Amino acid sequence: MIRILTGRFKNSIIKTCGKIRPTPGIVRKAVMDMFRTKIENNYIGDFFAGSGSFGIEALSNGAKKVVFFENDWQVIKILKENSLKFNQQDNTKENREYTSQKRENIGQSVKKNRQVLENNFEIVKINLIGNMIHIKNVLSLYNFSLSFLSPPFIFLNRENLSKLQELFNFVTNISNITILQFPTRILLKKNIQVEIFNPKFKIKNYGDNSIYIKE
Repeated sequence: MIRILTGRFKNSIIKTCGKIRPTPGIVRKAVMDMFRTKIENNYIGDFFAGSGSFGIEALSNGAKKVVFFENDWQVIKILKENSLKFNQQDNTKENREYTSQKRENIGQSVKKNRQVLENNFEIVKINLIGNMIHIKNVLSLYNFSLSFLSPPFIFLNRENLSKLQELFNFVTNISNITILQFPTRILLKKNIQVEIFNPKFKIKNYGDNSIYIKE
Protein backbone atom coordinates (compact mmCIF):
# COMPACT_ATOMS: atom_id res chain seq x y z
CA MET A 1 0.00 0.00 0.00
CA ILE A 2 1.33 3.42 -0.97
CA ARG A 3 0.18 6.69 0.55
CA ILE A 4 0.63 10.23 -0.63
CA LEU A 5 2.73 11.92 2.07
CA THR A 6 2.40 15.63 1.30
CA GLY A 7 0.05 18.23 -0.12
CA ARG A 8 -3.68 18.26 -0.64
CA PHE A 9 -3.95 14.50 -1.31
CA LYS A 10 -1.98 13.61 1.83
CA ASN A 11 -2.78 10.13 3.21
CA SER A 12 -4.65 9.12 0.04
CA ILE A 13 -3.87 5.58 -1.13
CA ILE A 14 -2.35 4.75 -4.51
CA LYS A 15 -3.06 1.43 -6.20
CA THR A 16 -0.06 -0.68 -7.21
CA CYS A 17 0.90 -4.25 -8.17
CA GLY A 18 3.75 -6.68 -7.53
CA LYS A 19 5.70 -5.82 -10.67
CA ILE A 20 5.94 -2.13 -9.71
CA ARG A 21 8.78 -0.71 -7.60
CA PRO A 22 7.22 2.48 -6.20
CA THR A 23 9.37 5.51 -5.49
CA PRO A 24 10.10 5.35 -1.73
CA GLY A 25 8.12 7.79 0.38
CA ILE A 26 11.26 9.29 1.90
CA VAL A 27 12.48 10.20 -1.59
CA ARG A 28 9.15 11.64 -2.73
CA LYS A 29 8.88 13.79 0.38
CA ALA A 30 12.47 14.98 0.11
CA VAL A 31 12.04 16.08 -3.50
CA MET A 32 8.78 17.88 -2.69
CA ASP A 33 10.43 19.70 0.21
CA MET A 34 13.42 20.74 -1.91
CA PHE A 35 11.59 21.79 -5.06
CA ARG A 36 8.02 22.65 -4.07
CA THR A 37 8.26 26.13 -5.60
CA LYS A 38 9.52 24.59 -8.86
CA ILE A 39 6.65 22.12 -8.86
CA GLU A 40 3.73 24.46 -8.08
CA ASN A 41 1.86 25.55 -11.22
CA ASN A 42 4.40 23.84 -13.48
CA TYR A 43 4.66 20.84 -15.79
CA ILE A 44 6.31 17.71 -14.38
CA GLY A 45 7.68 14.64 -16.18
CA ASP A 46 7.51 11.24 -14.44
CA PHE A 47 9.71 8.76 -16.37
CA PHE A 48 9.44 4.98 -15.81
CA ALA A 49 6.30 6.09 -13.98
CA GLY A 50 5.01 2.76 -12.63
CA SER A 51 2.02 3.44 -10.37
CA GLY A 52 2.57 7.19 -10.74
CA SER A 53 3.42 7.74 -7.09
CA PHE A 54 5.95 10.50 -7.80
CA GLY A 55 3.78 12.34 -10.31
CA ILE A 56 0.69 12.17 -8.11
CA GLU A 57 2.75 13.42 -5.17
CA ALA A 58 3.76 16.35 -7.40
CA LEU A 59 0.15 17.05 -8.34
CA SER A 60 -0.74 16.93 -4.65
CA ASN A 61 1.81 19.72 -4.21
CA GLY A 62 0.33 21.96 -6.86
CA ALA A 63 1.78 20.77 -10.18
CA LYS A 64 -0.24 22.08 -13.10
CA LYS A 65 0.16 18.95 -15.20
CA VAL A 66 2.03 15.65 -14.92
CA VAL A 67 3.10 13.60 -17.94
CA PHE A 68 3.71 9.93 -17.15
CA PHE A 69 6.01 7.85 -19.38
CA GLU A 70 5.52 4.08 -19.05
CA ASN A 71 5.75 1.06 -21.37
CA ASP A 72 4.01 -1.85 -19.62
CA TRP A 73 0.29 -2.18 -20.48
CA GLN A 74 -0.60 -3.82 -17.16
CA VAL A 75 1.13 -1.03 -15.29
CA ILE A 76 -0.48 1.61 -17.51
CA LYS A 77 -3.90 0.24 -16.58
CA ILE A 78 -3.13 0.83 -12.88
CA LEU A 79 -1.57 4.19 -13.68
CA LYS A 80 -4.73 5.24 -15.51
CA GLU A 81 -6.90 4.23 -12.53
CA ASN A 82 -4.71 6.25 -10.20
CA SER A 83 -4.66 9.28 -12.47
CA LEU A 84 -8.43 9.27 -12.84
CA LYS A 85 -8.82 9.01 -9.07
CA PHE A 86 -6.74 12.11 -8.49
CA ASN A 87 -7.65 14.06 -11.62
CA GLN A 88 -8.69 17.62 -10.90
CA GLN A 89 -10.51 19.73 -13.49
CA ASP A 90 -8.27 22.36 -15.03
CA ASN A 91 -9.82 24.18 -17.95
CA THR A 92 -7.66 27.27 -17.93
CA LYS A 93 -6.72 28.79 -21.26
CA GLU A 94 -3.03 28.15 -20.66
CA ASN A 95 -3.60 24.43 -20.12
CA ARG A 96 -5.81 24.08 -23.23
CA GLU A 97 -3.28 25.94 -25.37
CA TYR A 98 -0.43 23.75 -24.12
CA THR A 99 -2.29 20.60 -25.10
CA SER A 100 -3.58 21.84 -28.45
CA GLN A 101 -0.22 23.20 -29.51
CA LYS A 102 1.49 19.91 -28.77
CA ARG A 103 -1.17 18.03 -30.72
CA GLU A 104 -0.73 20.25 -33.76
CA ASN A 105 3.00 19.55 -33.87
CA ILE A 106 2.86 15.83 -33.24
CA GLY A 107 3.28 13.24 -36.03
CA GLN A 108 1.02 10.23 -36.56
CA SER A 109 3.59 7.75 -35.22
CA VAL A 110 3.97 9.78 -32.04
CA LYS A 111 0.23 10.26 -31.57
CA LYS A 112 -0.21 6.54 -31.05
CA ASN A 113 1.91 6.75 -27.91
CA ARG A 114 -0.34 9.28 -26.24
CA GLN A 115 -2.71 6.74 -24.77
CA VAL A 116 -4.52 8.77 -22.14
CA LEU A 117 -5.11 12.51 -21.88
CA GLU A 118 -6.87 13.99 -18.87
CA ASN A 119 -6.97 17.58 -17.74
CA ASN A 120 -4.02 17.28 -15.36
CA PHE A 121 -2.59 13.97 -16.50
CA GLU A 122 -1.13 12.57 -19.67
CA ILE A 123 0.10 9.00 -20.04
CA VAL A 124 2.56 8.24 -22.83
CA LYS A 125 3.27 4.60 -23.66
CA ILE A 126 6.90 4.41 -24.68
CA ASN A 127 9.93 2.16 -24.28
CA LEU A 128 12.43 4.61 -22.81
CA ILE A 129 15.44 2.43 -23.63
CA GLY A 130 14.26 1.58 -27.14
CA ASN A 131 14.90 3.46 -30.38
CA MET A 132 16.45 6.77 -29.31
CA ILE A 133 15.41 8.59 -32.48
CA HIS A 134 11.79 7.79 -31.76
CA ILE A 135 12.19 8.58 -28.06
CA LYS A 136 13.69 11.99 -28.84
CA ASN A 137 10.88 12.74 -31.32
CA VAL A 138 8.33 12.08 -28.60
CA LEU A 139 10.13 13.90 -25.80
CA SER A 140 10.91 16.95 -27.95
CA LEU A 141 7.22 17.87 -27.67
CA TYR A 142 7.60 18.64 -23.97
CA ASN A 143 9.20 21.14 -21.64
CA PHE A 144 9.24 20.41 -17.92
CA SER A 145 10.07 22.40 -14.83
CA LEU A 146 11.16 19.14 -13.21
CA SER A 147 11.65 15.60 -14.49
CA PHE A 148 12.07 12.50 -12.34
CA LEU A 149 13.57 9.24 -13.62
CA SER A 150 13.49 5.99 -11.65
CA PRO A 151 14.61 3.14 -13.96
CA PRO A 152 13.54 -0.44 -13.10
CA PHE A 153 16.16 -2.79 -11.66
CA ILE A 154 16.29 -4.82 -14.87
CA PHE A 155 17.63 -1.79 -16.76
CA LEU A 156 20.52 -1.30 -14.36
CA ASN A 157 23.21 -3.20 -16.25
CA ARG A 158 26.14 -2.43 -18.49
CA GLU A 159 24.16 -3.14 -21.64
CA ASN A 160 21.52 -0.51 -20.91
CA LEU A 161 23.71 2.02 -19.12
CA SER A 162 24.66 3.91 -22.29
CA LYS A 163 20.99 4.11 -23.31
CA LEU A 164 20.03 5.44 -19.89
CA GLN A 165 22.84 7.97 -20.13
CA GLU A 166 21.64 9.18 -23.54
CA LEU A 167 18.06 9.37 -22.26
CA PHE A 168 19.09 11.31 -19.17
CA ASN A 169 21.17 13.76 -21.17
CA PHE A 170 18.26 14.45 -23.52
CA VAL A 171 15.79 14.88 -20.65
CA THR A 172 18.09 17.51 -19.13
CA ASN A 173 17.60 19.50 -22.35
CA ILE A 174 13.83 19.64 -21.88
CA SER A 175 13.81 20.10 -18.09
CA ASN A 176 14.96 22.85 -15.77
CA ILE A 177 15.66 20.25 -13.09
CA THR A 178 16.32 16.56 -13.72
CA ILE A 179 16.44 13.98 -10.94
CA LEU A 180 17.66 10.40 -11.29
CA GLN A 181 16.83 7.92 -8.51
CA PHE A 182 18.66 4.64 -7.94
CA PRO A 183 18.70 2.05 -5.12
CA THR A 184 22.19 2.35 -3.68
CA ARG A 185 22.67 -1.38 -3.01
CA ILE A 186 21.97 -2.24 -6.67
CA LEU A 187 24.55 0.27 -7.85
CA LEU A 188 27.15 -1.14 -5.46
CA LYS A 189 26.32 -4.74 -6.33
CA LYS A 190 26.65 -4.09 -10.07
CA ASN A 191 29.54 -1.64 -9.66
CA ILE A 192 27.73 1.06 -11.64
CA GLN A 193 29.21 4.56 -11.55
CA VAL A 194 26.27 6.93 -11.99
CA GLU A 195 28.64 9.91 -12.06
CA ILE A 196 29.47 9.11 -15.68
CA PHE A 197 26.01 10.41 -16.59
CA ASN A 198 26.99 13.91 -15.59
CA PRO A 199 29.91 14.99 -13.37
CA LYS A 200 27.92 17.99 -12.10
CA PHE A 201 25.38 15.90 -10.21
CA LYS A 202 24.30 16.96 -6.76
CA ILE A 203 23.97 13.69 -4.84
CA LYS A 204 21.73 13.07 -1.83
CA ASN A 205 21.25 9.76 -0.01
CA TYR A 206 18.07 8.61 1.72
CA GLY A 207 18.51 5.23 3.37
CA ASP A 208 19.00 2.67 0.60
CA ASN A 209 18.25 5.21 -2.12
CA SER A 210 20.29 7.88 -3.83
CA ILE A 211 19.07 10.75 -5.95
CA TYR A 212 21.23 12.55 -8.48
CA ILE A 213 20.12 16.11 -9.20
CA LYS A 214 21.02 18.20 -12.26
CA GLU A 215 19.87 21.83 -12.18
